[in-house]
Amino acid sequence: MNSSNGTPSGDESCLDDDSSTAKIVQTIAYCVMVVLALGGNILLVSVVWTQRKLRTTTNFLISNMALSDLLVPVLAMPRTIVEIHYGFRRWLVTGTAGLALCKLVYFFQDVSMAVSVLSLSFITIERFYAVVFPRVKTPIRGRARGVILSIWICAMAMHSPYFYTFRLVEYQQMSYCVLVWPHNALLASRAFFLTMIIILYFIPLTLITVLQWVIVRRIRNQLLPKFTSSFRHRKRAKRNSDIVRFTLAVIVLFFLCWSPTVVFSFLVLFGPPGLCMKHFRFTSQFLVQSNSAMNFFIYFIYNESYRSIIRELF
Repeated sequence: MNSSNGTPSGDESCLDDDSSTAKIVQTIAYCVMVVLALGGNILLVSVVWTQRKLRTTTNFLISNMALSDLLVPVLAMPRTIVEIHYGFRRWLVTGTAGLALCKLVYFFQDVSMAVSVLSLSFITIERFYAVVFPRVKTPIRGRARGVILSIWICAMAMHSPYFYTFRLVEYQQMSYCVLVWPHNALLASRAFFLTMIIILYFIPLTLITVLQWVIVRRIRNQLLPKFTSSFRHRKRAKRNSDIVRFTLAVIVLFFLCWSPTVVFSFLVLFGPPGLCMKHFRFTSQFLVQSNSAMNFFIYFIYNESYRSIIRELF
């Protein structure tokens, strides 16, 4: 979805006329983000999969998001740093290796987003059952590994057209990695973008919003005095409340970071031609990619067990 726009021509001068100071500041910001995203997500995945008390369905899905987030500092951020200095969609590696990287980098960048949003959807469904139907076994419980595998397969299948449509093109004796549809490029780009945005943004956002609203209402009712007669009931309600606060923070942050990119892509594909959005493009792209570094800090803030384990390690 984030890769659904851009050509080597057109607004190139508008997109790539930043001063040297601006480029240095942007590069430093991305280098810091690369370090935070790599360190935080590697630590999060390692702790969840090595500490038995953290091996819950929700934590497995959170670690799956962290695993997909690792693709961003490894592939997407270095590509963006190259674009800052050499130009929008500029590609420095040529030949067969360059073509393979062109397809793989954009493929895994958008697969990462799809894995995250599908994981968030399953986290919300799991929490919905745990809070609203506590006596009913969650359909996901005990099947976390199968669910995670299915998420990755679906995400890759949805973006498989990238292997056909992303190509290296020559423009003014320079190579660019761009999305090239064989017939009626604008119509195909719009159709593909709308399909992805409905499947990976609007449907999950609606599902998550409705289920979270039901969850929050149920927890509020559980915390009322007439429902808190037993210690075990109060403890369970408090635990559910803490988990919901954490998942809500992750969900809200995710959609806040992705919404500007959705708006930007709409403007590129459906707005007037020649629209210059240099600063909006950079800001929306930076927000999307910085989201990969933020979940670790949310997890650290909201999860007491995780904080204690990190303190023991360091």
